[in-house]
Amino acid sequence: MARSAGARRLRIHVPMASPLLPDLSSAVWAVGVQFLLYAAGWALCSLLLRENRRAVLYWSLFMALVGAGLLLASTRDAQRGWWAFVGADLAFVGAYVSLRRGLEHFLSLPRRPLEHALTLLPFGAAMLALGPGVEHAPWRVTLTYGIGAIVVVRMLWVTVPRGSAEFGGRLMALLAVPAVLLGAMLALRTVQQLADPSHALEMHLTNAGNRSLLLSYLVGAALFSFSFMALLVARLVDRLRRLSLEDPLTGLLNRRAFDAELQREWQRALRGRGAFALLALDLDHFKRVNDAHGHAGGDHVLREVASRLRTTLRVTDVAARTGGEEFVVIVPGADEPAACALAERLRTSIASQPVALAAGPIRITASVGVAVVSAADADAERPLRRADEALYAATRAGRDRVQVAAPPATADAQAA
Repeated sequence: MARSAGARRLRIHVPMASPLLPDLSSAVWAVGVQFLLYAAGWALCSLLLRENRRAVLYWSLFMALVGAGLLLASTRDAQRGWWAFVGADLAFVGAYVSLRRGLEHFLSLPRRPLEHALTLLPFGAAMLALGPGVEHAPWRVTLTYGIGAIVVVRMLWVTVPRGSAEFGGRLMALLAVPAVLLGAMLALRTVQQLADPSHALEMHLTNAGNRSLLLSYLVGAALFSFSFMALLVARLVDRLRRLSLEDPLTGLLNRRAFDAELQREWQRALRGRGAFALLALDLDHFKRVNDAHGHAGGDHVLREVASRLRTTLRVTDVAARTGGEEFVVIVPGADEPAACALAERLRTSIASQPVALAAGPIRITASVGVAVVSAADADAERPLRRADEALYAATRAGRDRVQVAAPPATADAQAA
């Protein structure tokens, strides 16, 4: 009798299904199948998305583990098998870690294997210690939802700043909504279980809270897939935009993008928001580099020159590669002395350090033409032509030097 009384004291109240409510097992199974279908779809996508394959595979694993956890939970019955209870909970927490791992790979964030191991291993040990029995059900529910909430919140903390830097704060905030809702749902279930430790809030039980939980999973599966797709599309669109504006060899602007920047700067000057200068730069005797070292050597020289331009220029300056070895720089707000000083720094930066090639280091020099926008310039192309004329004058004068363009009136007089 004493042992029977003790057993009654340890018994956890587990509500039975109400005849007025449908059994949730079939609903849990259906949602689980939906997650597995999403997982299969993302696994197929990984075959096409080579650059983001690892991230997509982790997202597929996230969907697969949630689906597996739901399918296992749908088999729960009075026998309280290990796979149905402990296995399902392990699958859920593994899914949340996989979700975070996928975002870390997608955003090129530092990997944190130790942190993930310290999440999964103690949780797994605790689940094995608690077992599937009804007497420890509230603790198992609390740990599963609580650890899941911590993983999701930590994921948001780590990934949102990096995602905002790449995609913008507004878009990233919108795409983070599914994860925010997931973390909030897990945290809410944790608090509910802690507030009522005598009633285990296990997923298979038929009650209004679990019906809402299943609906959340159902909607969440679609929202997460839409978010993953939006991230991939946003990155692809940004890459296509950059490819249409950048020179593929040097990473500087191409001629099309430069023309657009020149027109914008010209319109700013017309509105009285400051003059600007143009620097036309040409590498001296570049054909000899190609002849002696091949096009691979020439390409390396061009990339190195572009790197030195980026290092020397200000953030507001705009550099473009407009031809084989020809570069142009827009210098906003610069008068003639400032533009000449910058041109001289560029020339020195290129000439001061030899470029290392497979056959040995070679010295590269450049000639620079400088033209400052004047009120006499009829359009944006006029100062560009004057900068080119100054560049040709620097080349004729012996190369490796800076030459300032004549003002428009003087140039007209010389042309006449």
